[in-house]
Amino acid sequence: MDWISLTKAMPSMTSEQRRAAMEQAQPQLRAAQHLIAEYAYYADKDHAGDEVGSPRTEDYLAELYAVPTREAKKLITRGASMYKPVRKDQRAAQAEFRDMHLSGQLSDATVDDINAAVVKANEGKATPEDPTARLELARLVAGRPIKDAKRMLKERQEPATEREPAKPGAESLHWSSTTDSDGLYTLTAKCNPTTKGLLDGFIAQGEAVMKGALRHTKKSKKKKDDEGP
Repeated sequence: MDWISLTKAMPSMTSEQRRAAMEQAQPQLRAAQHLIAEYAYYADKDHAGDEVGSPRTEDYLAELYAVPTREAKKLITRGASMYKPVRKDQRAAQAEFRDMHLSGQLSDATVDDINAAVVKANEGKATPEDPTARLELARLVAGRPIKDAKRMLKERQEPATEREPAKPGAESLHWSSTTDSDGLYTLTAKCNPTTKGLLDGFIAQGEAVMKGALRHTKKSKKKKDDEGP
């Protein structure tokens, strides 16, 4: 079934039929998305902006696909990362990266995130080593949901903190208490900064309740004392 026929038939299908049809169409849909990115690169190479009287190819693509120009620019970058000529020793890495997108292991959004991460690592400059860098990141996040891939790429770009790792057992909360001559307790807690923040919040919320309970106890005790034994 062609795309137009599938579009017209969709309303009359059952939910099971719609699901089956779209699952069957996934390879073709991925190929179409890949083709759009590929064409965007070649359109930029061929100065397709001239078709709409613009020096920018994204203006042509924005009109062709009815998308914002920022999305059209992503299409060009996406296609270039997979089809722009590279050194001979980089071709295998680029081909594997390209195949990962075509097979569905990398979504459009994840390819865009990888490209952005590589540019950031190069301080905003593209280098001949980009195919290898892209492939390394692609293997790291291949097949993962977009949200997880984005988080992993961000963590990969952020330098590790210089704070010394916590000592064994420091992640737990340990309480100790002492009693003075008046029978009053002193509580001491040993915990990490995150737990301390949580405790501060709990204490702030519970302080008013505790004070209120103590006042109520004192008033009740005083009233009973006034009434006699």
